Amino acid sequence: MHNIQPENQHLHFIGIGGAGMSSMAHVLHQMGYTVSGSDMRSTETTRYLATLGIEIFAEQVAENIVEADLVIYSSAVPENNPERRAAREAGIPEIRRAEILGDLQRMFKTSIGVAGTHGKTTTTTLISRALESAGVKPSWVIGGIMNESEETGRLDGADYFVVEADEYDRSFHTLSPTIAVLNNIEADHLDIYKSYDQLVDGFLVYCNKVAFYGFIAVGIDNPELRRLIPRINRRIITFGLADDADYRAVNIQADGLMSTFELSHRGQEILTIRLGVPGEHNVKNALAALAITMELGLPVTEAVKGLESYHGIHRRFEIKDEIDDIIFIDDYAHHPGEILATLEAARAGWPGHRLVAFFQPHLYSRTKSLAKEFGEALTRADVAVICEIYPAREKPIEGVTSQLIADACHMAGVPVVHYFTDTKTIPKFIHSQLRAGDVVITMGAGDIDKLNDAMRDAWRKDANDLA
Repeated sequence: MHNIQPENQHLHFIGIGGAGMSSMAHVLHQMGYTVSGSDMRSTETTRYLATLGIEIFAEQVAENIVEADLVIYSSAVPENNPERRAAREAGIPEIRRAEILGDLQRMFKTSIGVAGTHGKTTTTTLISRALESAGVKPSWVIGGIMNESEETGRLDGADYFVVEADEYDRSFHTLSPTIAVLNNIEADHLDIYKSYDQLVDGFLVYCNKVAFYGFIAVGIDNPELRRLIPRINRRIITFGLADDADYRAVNIQADGLMSTFELSHRGQEILTIRLGVPGEHNVKNALAALAITMELGLPVTEAVKGLESYHGIHRRFEIKDEIDDIIFIDDYAHHPGEILATLEAARAGWPGHRLVAFFQPHLYSRTKSLAKEFGEALTRADVAVICEIYPAREKPIEGVTSQLIADACHMAGVPVVHYFTDTKTIPKFIHSQLRAGDVVITMGAGDIDKLNDAMRDAWRKDANDLA
């Protein structure tokens, strides 16, 4: 790692509770920087950062940045944010999070950047786990919280650095990794890229920023990536279920919430893996980690131990509780492909059970462009409950509401569809709808996890009142 002297540098993060921001704040704090941050919400993440000695401000005001040498912000923080404005007035440099990540990545001998519309957080975590089990000490930055740890980032060696390469706002163009992973490409963030072709071109730019001595691991099952391969000017290896994948999963079996498969490398069966997470999508995520491990010449039999002990990420198919024979699951799925993968994993885990899906769309622009696809993905549920849009960074678009997705569900043939403009009424609604054996899944990138909590609390309260 580069010889840096961070002791006298004070870095301030605006929106430190965000997944990507918190992980970077954690790593820079471990490097020796003085780190502070502000966030309007108190969360498990901000409370954990505070236990590390990072000062957390509950408001975003000019006074927070007076001692900072550098202010770091994400793409979600506007220019008129009070802290950004105060930094400019005080002459304090302000740098986008993605640029800091690019600089961090260059401090390590080998950097691995994981890109794709889906699966970035899980794949980044699995690669980190595999490398650690194989005997190296990777540092890493992820966009989520592991179920067995509160960490979202770790500084643990100067040789390997594993990061998520986020396509939003073209952030991954600040990276020049030694190794890139491409899980998939599907239509998303078209408010940024303006067209699907521009989105694909954005991934191509990222690919061709990989070091000439490195390589790219490509998910060959994704049709768009298969078409993109001839345009990539770097060494390529492939992983997936297709017959022509270099690293292939065969004999996949779902056993409840477990997934078992055999790893085949260019036609030669290597070993059997038993994952503690469900779904074909997680098999592919694990394949990416195994491919990286083997290409680096590390012992794959040891790497597998790290994968088999992995038990998921917070809000990634997270089983919250079982009450009166009803399973409650929460998931971050906010794109049609992710919803499809989540519901299919639930089908495999609980065959024959009724799936009740609560979906909160994220962003007006995404709802407008993908309403039909959302409806088609939700056909895997027996009951679809559509909540109102979580706007995040966006202003309303005239005529765009969750009714578009509810209508698409009806058109696609979802058996039962409900649409709620006010989620506060849902906890009462569930008492007339749910029954023993149901699998209830809340999905979305907004705050629908709070609805999951509220539904479980309401169900318990009703059960206690009847007792």
